[in-house]
Formats: sequence, structure tokens, C-alpha cells
Amino acid sequence: MAGLTGVVLALALGMCVCTDIVYRVPEEQSGGRFIGNVALDSNLNLNLSESDHRTLRYSVLASRTDDDHQYFTINQTTGNLYTSSLLDREAICPYTDQCKLDIEITAQSAITSYFKKLSIVVYIEDVNDHYPVFQKTSQSLSIPESVLPGTSFTVDGAKDGDRSTNYGIQSYKLYPEDFPFSVNFVKNLDGTSVVRIIVDGTLDRELRDLYELTLVAKDGGVPAKTADLAVHVHVTDVNDNAPVLSPKTYNVTVREDMPVGSTLVTLSATDLDSGRNGEVRYGLSPHQTEEIKNLFFINATSGELILINPLTYVRGNSYKIIVEVSDRGQQPMTTQTYVIVTVLDSGNNPPEIVLGLLTNGVARISEFAPFGTTVAHVAVVDQDSGHNGIVMCSLDSTIFELQVLDINEYRVLVSQALDRERVARHSVTVTCQDSGTPMLVSNANFYVEVLDVNDNPPIFHMQTYSASIDENNKVGKEILQVTATDYDEGQNAEVKYRLLHSNDTIIQVDAHTGMIRANTVFDRERKSSFMFKVLAIDGGSPPKSGTATVSLTVEDVNDNKPQFLENLFIFKRKENRQAGTIVGRLMAMDDDEGDSGRVVFSLAEESPIFSTLPFVVYSDGIIKTTSELDRERKKFYDFKVMASDLGRPTLSSTANVKIFIEDENDNSPNILFPSYTNNTVVISVGTPPGSVIGTVRAQDPDEGLNGEVSYSFDGDNLTSYFRIFSETGDVILQKSVELFAGSEFSLNIIATDQGDPPRRSRQTLRIIVGTTLGSNKNINIIIVVSLVGVTLVLSTGIILVICIIRRIDTNKDRSRKPTSDNITANGLVGVPNNTYGTLNKPVAEVISELERKRKEVTFAFSPDQQIPSDETYYDDKGQKPGGKQAYGEHVSQAFLKLQDDNHSETSGETNTSDSGRGLSDDEVHGSRGGSYSKGRVVPKTKPNMEVNVYQNQNAFFPDGREPISPISLPRFTAYPPYNSNNGRYQGDTGSGYAVHRPLQTFHFGPKSSSIEDDSGSTSGIHTMDEDFTAHLKDSVI
Repeated sequence: MAGLTGVVLALALGMCVCTDIVYRVPEEQSGGRFIGNVALDSNLNLNLSESDHRTLRYSVLASRTDDDHQYFTINQTTGNLYTSSLLDREAICPYTDQCKLDIEITAQSAITSYFKKLSIVVYIEDVNDHYPVFQKTSQSLSIPESVLPGTSFTVDGAKDGDRSTNYGIQSYKLYPEDFPFSVNFVKNLDGTSVVRIIVDGTLDRELRDLYELTLVAKDGGVPAKTADLAVHVHVTDVNDNAPVLSPKTYNVTVREDMPVGSTLVTLSATDLDSGRNGEVRYGLSPHQTEEIKNLFFINATSGELILINPLTYVRGNSYKIIVEVSDRGQQPMTTQTYVIVTVLDSGNNPPEIVLGLLTNGVARISEFAPFGTTVAHVAVVDQDSGHNGIVMCSLDSTIFELQVLDINEYRVLVSQALDRERVARHSVTVTCQDSGTPMLVSNANFYVEVLDVNDNPPIFHMQTYSASIDENNKVGKEILQVTATDYDEGQNAEVKYRLLHSNDTIIQVDAHTGMIRANTVFDRERKSSFMFKVLAIDGGSPPKSGTATVSLTVEDVNDNKPQFLENLFIFKRKENRQAGTIVGRLMAMDDDEGDSGRVVFSLAEESPIFSTLPFVVYSDGIIKTTSELDRERKKFYDFKVMASDLGRPTLSSTANVKIFIEDENDNSPNILFPSYTNNTVVISVGTPPGSVIGTVRAQDPDEGLNGEVSYSFDGDNLTSYFRIFSETGDVILQKSVELFAGSEFSLNIIATDQGDPPRRSRQTLRIIVGTTLGSNKNINIIIVVSLVGVTLVLSTGIILVICIIRRIDTNKDRSRKPTSDNITANGLVGVPNNTYGTLNKPVAEVISELERKRKEVTFAFSPDQQIPSDETYYDDKGQKPGGKQAYGEHVSQAFLKLQDDNHSETSGETNTSDSGRGLSDDEVHGSRGGSYSKGRVVPKTKPNMEVNVYQNQNAFFPDGREPISPISLPRFTAYPPYNSNNGRYQGDTGSGYAVHRPLQTFHFGPKSSSIEDDSGSTSGIHTMDEDFTAHLKDSVI
């Protein structure tokens, strides 16, 4: 297979057999080259039947950890594994000696649940496709001539792209081979190598200073690939030759009076070395008498020996001067020679001064030396005799004095305090003169070095340092460098720095440089400044120290958002204020300073635009209105505001604002009943006193006291006959109106709110007293008598027919409407009668009859009549009106108008409503007949029927549930007696009558024939099919 080999390794682990396949593929194989058949090499056919084996489908699994799978592809049906692209080992595995790729192959049956995952290892074998490469074409080495044999020097090795052991770099060779050099190398893990040039013999620069070598690198291929590197070895000089003087000894003879500054002799020396090793310098040996040092000086470069002090002739003595010549090598080599100077006598000699206790002409004494401390010893020698040999000496110093010890012998003493920091080195001159004629004078100069004592503390250049650093800094940031100077010297002047107290948690100071660095992240908002002391300590014994104060200011960075004082700002402002009224002010804090701490306010981006929001937010946080506010249009406003600082970058935060619009009494009560179109209430002439004959209803869109409406009459308004409850609007009949049958009362109604000042509305309520007296039974008798009187001229047959027809109608009404003037079985009163008969059946019989028949009951409302309901309603502004509902009929107000239109069945069902408050003017004048219920006191024998509608307006059943039917059930209550003294109901039982609130009811009647014929139509008719008597307890409909 073109050199491709496959090895199958099987490992048995319990019941599961995992097969690993290892392939070896040489690199540089193009894409599509066959590697092996996974199906055969993994022996999958041994575990599967032939038919199952043919259903296997193979695929290469992608890996999330490496990209090894991308180099291979597999035939899904045959399991042949191929390369997907050119395999370059150096690109795939650039830094490894072994290139190993791990892939996973899945074998899955197309028709069964068989699934197998195979682990495949592919080794990409290296081929010799790269030459060794040196990074440079040449390299120079400098090797000193003094190098020892065996010493090695490193050069840059070659690199071979082939990383395998076989084809990597195998050897290095050095040409020509007869030079005193060899080579060895060590391979690194990254494929490079360390090559060393080894010196095999001795080198002598003076014989040969350059070697040209060629370094050849070979790999392991056949034939081998090579690379060359030119190596230039320069032999550098070593100071291995000492200077040579010619002649080796110098003899000079001079006169005693030779002038100072004259050249005695010029020395000459040579050195075979090169460079600085061959440069020579001359000097006097320090290891000889001070006399010679004081008399002679030699020029270091020219070799001239110069007389620097006058010579003194001493019989038989000569000056033997040691002169040394040194080169300038790193380790200089020195040659010494003698210069012998013979002095010839030429006359009188000056005194000769000999200084003692000196080191190299310098006296050393502590700066704390007490007065009288000896500094130097002075001896005077004069070879002359007589007066020429008498010598007197003196000093030219105020710090030191000369004290006589003996003839021609003195010592130099400390006479003043010393201070090294002021003068570290004193020059002292001793002058001696003889007494000859002429007097000869000699001078001797020496230096006194004052030795340091640790008497000065370190002094900072500034006593107080000021520095600043931006907050949110990085730990280790340099802040300030402090510097202290110690005027002492040496160890006494070596200064180290540290913090005086334990402030190292926030700052640190470099002990040697005095650099102060941040040791924490500063937060200006927590602390904006720091004060600490830095201590400078010298190295004396005992040490001295100095302190400096560092004031550190933390500069602000805009890292804090403005923070509102509240997440929600709630403001209240009255309505109807002119635009520009201040609503309130926003408050926010920003702990930053400067522009970063200056806060400006604005509407948040998500808030409503200015055109819809009647407010403007100014930059200082003041909120003003942009138009007048109307609470009745909107009670409150919600929007977001934003506080932004002026830093760079700008930071901001948001808060919520809720502005409640406080009510003003700007709306008068709107009287719903009576109205201009419906202002009439018709009552029966037999209505008992204490009955509620109507309810005045008004609503005020204002809220609170401004929306609470009270009712009253304007003027006298016949208040002896009628009274109105100020809170409920109920109009009560106080006296009997039997004398006013057919009359009309006009009551001027005033609805007043409780605002300050209050607002009021007026309306007129017309009360018409009907002409019918007594019970419905009496009414029917009167009607019958009237009909008999009218029809006296008619035949008896016609009268009989009419009576029969009336009786039939009465029976029909009795089966549909259990409305009787007196239902004494349950003690209930106040239910109106019809005009055709009297229903005297007890409630139990009525309910029993209803349950037996379970006949469909219909009810209808006139087009202008509202459906009665005890539920609270709201106006178009969401306001709950004051007082009671504006709709729903009371028995004393409703007219169960069974119109006698040709005595048809529909006449009893055609009903005109006055919205629960009474009849309109048109209805009053257009009605042809009707009956009214009389309000009576509900007996105490049925306490479960005395449901107070003021306490539970919305409850239907005794347990508080609501009915399934949309019809509100009747409710009864008995008012306590009325006290005429204060106009309110009181519990005084001494009153002569009780106030009765009539029963709320609906108009029930049989369906008309037209409706019964078209049962599919429900226009204007509401049908109640359920047996509603099941919901009643001791009640009557």
C-alpha cells in the first residue's frame, strides 16, 4: 500500500472489546491517499454477521480538543481511510520528535442499533525533506591567547526542520583539521543544538592572531544534507610580556645647587604586547624613603626624572632611587630599575626637615581628636655648624601648633576643634631656617586627613514632600522619590530608608533608592489624603537618622455614579397651577470631586418625550410643569430621571419619579337625577309617610371632600311633606298626601360638595301625586263600578263577556307575577299589584307554583331603562361616584305599567322606565294606567330578610355569593325612626312611624305572542331559564 502499514491492537476489557488501530504514514503524502480499511483492520466482521456488517456506515468524529480529524476522511460504506490533505509533519507537529494523531471512527448500523467507536492512532513518519540551516553565514570568536587547552566557546548551531531522530542533525565537523581546534555539540529539545569550539592547543597572539575555520553540519539522510558556517577566530592579546628598560641601571651625577624642576635623566622602556598591554608608564616605587619621594618626581609617560626640592650635599651619601615601569594591561606587569644620583657639594646647606608619623606624606586623625593630640613629628637636620646649624621652625596653620621637644625636634599638635564636614583635608607647611648669613630656609609640607566620625544625621532635601496619585492605581505604581544626604562619609554616609510607622499596608519605600510606591489601590472617596513619615538611617555605629513628612493626595477619577437619595421620588402638586410651577427638586450625590462630582439632571432616555409629559427637568434637579395639570384627566405621572456627572467618561444613574396631582374643587356636582329630561316622580296617593319616594343622584369627579356630595332642598320646598337625606339623597315622604291627589310638587334640589369653598348644582324634582286610592283590590272595584256605569246602556251579555275577559287576564297575571299588595304568609309588604286583580296567595304557594311549572320567565326593559344592578360603577375618569347608584328601581318609584292596550297580553309587558328615579314627563302624561307599591315596615318576624343594603350592597346570597343570573335580587331594609330635630335617622322608638325603603324589583311578565313565535330572537328580551327560586331563602319575586 505504497509504504503504508497498519497494525491492529485489541484490548479485552470484561465483556467489551475495544479495538485500537495504529497506522504509520510517511509525510508529504497528498490528499486522497489510502491509509487502510478500518473495517478489516479492526476485525469488526468477526463480531457481526455478514449481513449486519454490510449495513455499517463509518464516519470520523470531530473533536473539541484538537483538529486531528481534519486531516482524514473515510468512505462511509467501505470503511477505507484516506488523507484529506497534504500531510506536512513539520507543520502538524512542529516541536515534537514523534508526530502522533488521534482520531475516532464510528461504525453504526443503518438498520439496527449496533454502534461502535474505534480509536485510531496515526503516526506521521518523517522524511528527509529539509536541509540544516544556520541562522548566520559567518560568526566571529575572540579567544585570548592565554586560554587553557580544553576551553570551549559556543557558536550558534544549525536547525533542521526534520525533527525525527533519523533525519535531524547528526554531526558537526570543523575544517581545516590541522588547526588547534575541535568541535562537539548537544541537541536541544526544540530541535536546535549547542555547538562548542574547543581549543586543543596553546595560542600565541604574537605568532598568529587569526584562524579561518569552516563548521559543517550534517543530518542523517542518505545522502546527508549539509550546511556551512564560516567561523573567524581572533586571538586576542594577553599581557604576557613585561616592559624592558635599556639600560637596566641609570647613574646620574648632579650639583648640590641644581635648580628645582631640572630633569636629572630620561628613562626608556619597551613592551612586546599590543594595545594597552604594550603601553608603559613610569613611576617611583612607593617602597622607599620619604626623602627620595620629597626630592624627586618622574613623568609617567615620558620617563623624565625631575628634581622637585633642593638637594643637600651629604658627604659620602648618594640617592638610590627605585623607578618602576608598568604596562596598562588588566593585570599589569612591572619592571624596576635603580637610578643612582650622586650630589656634588657646592656650598652652604639649608636645614633638612624630616616629618614623622605620616603615611605616604599624610597624617590621619579623628575629627573628635581632643586638643593636644599629636599629629606629626618634625626633626630638623643641618649639616652646617655654628650659626649656620642653628635652626628655628614654625607652622602656617591656625588649627595646629608646633611644640618643641628637643633641639631641632618638634611635634605638631591639635590646637582647634576639627570638623571633617567643613574641612576634610588640611595642608600644613613646616618652615625651618638657619641662622647663617644669608639665612637658608627649608619648607616641608604635609597633609592632615580628618577621619570621619558619625556625627551628622541624614538630612532630607525637603522636610515636607507633597505628592499625588490618581485613585484606582495599580499596586506598585511609583509615587515619589525622597532623598536624604549625610555629610559624613563611607559607611557613616550610607543611607537607607524606611517608613517611620507601619504604613506598609498602603505604601512601601525602597530602602536604597527612597522611591515610594503604592502598596494598595487608593480610593479617594474613602480617604483623600495621607500623611506619613519616612525615616532615613545612616550606617554608622551607633546610627543616626532623620525624618521627612510626606503628604500624599489621592486625585479623583470619575469612578462613582451619581446616587439618587431615593430610588423613588414622590411629589404632590395641586392641579390647575400655571405652567412653570415648581413641582420639586431631585437630589443626588456623587462622591467624586470637581467636574466628576458635579451632577446634572435630565429625563431618562426611556421616559416619555417632552411633548406628552407636562414636566421639564432642569439640570439643577428642579422639576417644573410645562402646562396646567388636570387631576381629572390624569391622577399621577410616572417617569424616569437621570443624574449624570460631568466627568470623562460620563457616568449616570436613574431613579423613578411619581407625581401625584392633588385635587382642587374645580368641578361642581353633576346631578344625574333629576335631570332636564327625567325629573319626575309619581307616587300613589296612598303612599305611607316614611317611604323613600325617590333618590337624588349626583356625581362629582373631584376626590376626597371635594367629591363628597350632600343633598338639600332650596328654600321651604314644602319640607313639612318631604325631607331629603343629605348623605344618600333619599327623598322621604313625611306626611300623607291623600289630600293632594292629582297634584304636583316642585322641589328645588341642591347638590353641594365638601370643598373649600364648596361648589353646588341645582335641579328641580317634580313629584306627581296619583289619583288612585286604597289597595289594588279597591282600585279594581272602582274600575269595575266605573265600567258598569259606563256600560249601563249596553246589554247584559256584553257586560258578562267583559267580566269573563277580565277574569281570564287576572288569572294569567297571577301565574306570572307574584305581586300582591299584601303577602301575609311571610309577613312581607310593599309589592305592587297589577291593575286587573289581586294576588292574595301566600309566598310559599307562589314559589311552589313556580317550582311546579318551571315555566320560562322573561323580563324586558324599555329602551331608555338601565339594567338594575347593585354593583359599584365608575365614570369615564375611573372615579367612583358619591352616594348610591344612579339606576335601579324601588317599588315605590317603579311603575309596573300594565298598559291596557285593548287588553292584549303585550300590554302588561310594555313598560316605560325612568332609570330608577321616576317617570319622565312624557311617561307620566302618556301612561294609561298603572299601580304603585306602598312602602311598609318589614315585620321583625323574619330577621333573615332584614338585609341592610347599606352594609352589603354587593352581596346576593346570604353567604355573600353573586347570582348566576344578571338580575339583582330584591333587598329589604327598615330604616330606624326619623328624628325631625336633626334631620337624621335616630334610634328613638317614640316616633309615630317608621321609614321604609321599598323593595328593589324588576318587571316580569309573560312573553308576547310575537316573541313566543320567534324564539330565536332575543332583541330587547332577556330570558332567565334557570330555576332562580333555588337561590332564594324566605324571599319572594
